[in-house]
Amino acid sequence: MTSKHNLKLNYNVNISENWKIVEKADGKKQFLINGTAINATTTSNGHKFTTEELKPSAKSLSNRPLLKDHINSVDSIVGKTIKASFDETLNCVVFEAFVSDSEMQNKIINGLIDSVSVGAEVEEAVYNEQEEVYELKGITFRELSLVAVPADEHANFAMAIMCAMDLNSNKSIKLQTDTKIEKIEKVEKNIIEKSTEENVEDNKANNIIVNKKMSEDKMEKEEFEKSIQEKDSAISELNTKLATQEKMLQEIEESKLTELKESYTTIAKEKGVEPIDVSEATKDLMSALISQIKAIEKVTEVKKETTKGIVKSKNVSQENGDNYFITREDTVNGVAIFKSPISEDSNSVFFRG
Repeated sequence: MTSKHNLKLNYNVNISENWKIVEKADGKKQFLINGTAINATTTSNGHKFTTEELKPSAKSLSNRPLLKDHINSVDSIVGKTIKASFDETLNCVVFEAFVSDSEMQNKIINGLIDSVSVGAEVEEAVYNEQEEVYELKGITFRELSLVAVPADEHANFAMAIMCAMDLNSNKSIKLQTDTKIEKIEKVEKNIIEKSTEENVEDNKANNIIVNKKMSEDKMEKEEFEKSIQEKDSAISELNTKLATQEKMLQEIEESKLTELKESYTTIAKEKGVEPIDVSEATKDLMSALISQIKAIEKVTEVKKETTKGIVKSKNVSQENGDNYFITREDTVNGVAIFKSPISEDSNSVFFRG
């Protein structure tokens, strides 16, 4: 029995350590991440990834969109995978991608994002009776996403596939259960057919075997259902941790933005500049405003002197509101300022320039 599934496969490739900035031929810089996607292996859950299947599927990870949180929209595109291949020496699939979004670059550099998740399609899960494992066939990678919560540090890519199958409406679980049921039914049918050709004693012995087999299968089914419940519980716990981390990240970003706004207002006052309204400003805009205002020279207030009078030509006299006279005559150099009336017993002021 075969089935086709669209999956999201989480795994940790420590991209916080596997990033670099390179300069292209046109002089532009490019931010790159790289890592190991999956090794040829058989997982503890009985899923086998063969070299023969991984070799042709590796190239399907090339030139795929790099998304944010598996959101299938144009605004969620933050880069693109450049290449992916099968490493013959390491016997694994490796990839390289570029990140064009500056915010994602900063989060990777600062260690806020250290994991990726692959969106893939698996065509078949074929049960190998001899090895008692499921061989996954027809793996096609569809996209690569940056995610906030890393996979279990003890989990590998293959184990993540099983978790993804469990999340995919339990289709893969149904596939495995259906296969086991078919196998049990086949055994029972063979026993029943054989019992019609043998004596009663043989039938009794066969019945004992059937009952034992059914009892074992029942126990196996109970253990299988228990493992499903444990995985559901683990998924719920991961979702809770994800929500908590997203909230913490949002609070950190808001706190940084508030500090930038306060810093801008303080610097503006120190420079003697009227600050603008920054209530709706983003972090990038605040950084730019702070850089600009730091470059401004301090504004100093220039006091204007009050002119008591203006001498336009010679022999001109003018009185202001304080009974001061300003005059310029041919007999003196400069101007004469005095308060009227001029007498010995008055508080007269006389100045000649």
